[in-house]
Formats: sequence, structure tokens, C-alpha cells
Amino acid sequence: MSRGGRRVLLIGSYRFNNENAGGYIEKWRCTGRNRGCKSRVWTINDNIIKYMSLHSHAWSHTLFRSRMYRESTNIYIGGQKFCRHSRSLVGNRIRWTCAKKHKHKCKVSAVTIDGVVVSTSGEMIHTTRGIHFLFQNYTYNRKQSSRNNLYRWYCSKYHSGCRATVLTNLNYQVTRLIGDHIHPPPNLHKLSDGKYILVKS
Repeated sequence: MSRGGRRVLLIGSYRFNNENAGGYIEKWRCTGRNRGCKSRVWTINDNIIKYMSLHSHAWSHTLFRSRMYRESTNIYIGGQKFCRHSRSLVGNRIRWTCAKKHKHKCKVSAVTIDGVVVSTSGEMIHTTRGIHFLFQNYTYNRKQSSRNNLYRWYCSKYHSGCRATVLTNLNYQVTRLIGDHIHPPPNLHKLSDGKYILVKS
């Protein structure tokens, strides 16, 4: 919710305002439209069906500092829906878990302090092609270590031209997202032994 009580959508810390609330297909426009940004999003029942990523400006890690935000039970980060899990008794630290935690046993979580995303976490998975980092349904390979105890991960489709990158700390908490994927996420199936296999559509 915005300060005025309007619904907002957050994708990768880009903020979108709803243009036709109540419609079956809802349309959202980036708040940077006054600066010429033409990015738009279409959703059905809170599920993103189309994302026209044409951002002409850098993202902001600040969500919105308002009481209505702190009382919200859901937020969106990178197009993924999170539900409020717990709130610190001291300060405004809130931990969020993926909305698909129980249905798909997703372990991704996020932490906000005063309306600012300070960390989101991914998961290390084992596939027939080795160990990968899974975040928001996409897989990444670690190409190099970074300074300040950070790891830099590149999309598994890097050699196919996708330059989407994430930076994580040593606990696999995502501290920064760089770029957008140019392809849909892989169709992964989790086996009983905990390993994943790629299912071709």
C-alpha cells in the first residue's frame, strides 16, 4: 500500500502504480513515468502475466516509509510475492517468506528494515549439471568471488546471451540484482533425494 492507501507493485525494487484497480486484468505503470520510463506490468489475481521492462532509470531500494506499509501482509520483490512472517519487537525489522513456501516448499525469504529491502535469500541446489544457486525460479553459476565477502553469480544461460547477475553474501542472501533475464525460468523438478532435474517442455 502507498501512503495514500493505494495498492502498489514492487518488481526488483522498481515501484508500479495501479491504473485500473478492480479489473480482471490489472495494468501497472512504473512510478518513473514522469521521467520518461515506459515500463508496464499486467497481472491477473496478483500473478504477473506480462512485464514490459523498459526502465530508463536506476532502481531504488527504498520501498515506502509509511505506517500502511509496515502493516501490510504482502509485498512483491522481483515479481515474487512474499508474505509477512515475523516482525521484530525492536525497530521495524520484518522477515518475509515466499507465498509459495508451503505449496512448493520454497525457502526464499526477505528482510526489510523501515521499508527498505536489506536482504533476500536463495537456495543452493544440486542438478545433473552440478551445483547451482536458485533464486526466484532462475538458476545461476558462481563465476567469481567479489570484495567484502560477496559472491557474484551469473545466469546459467550466460553463454546464450543472458547477463542477469546476482550478488550474495556468504549466507546466500541476495544483496543486489543486476539486469533482467531474456528468457523464461527453467522447468525444474525436485526428486525425492533432494536433487533437481531439468524437465524439457
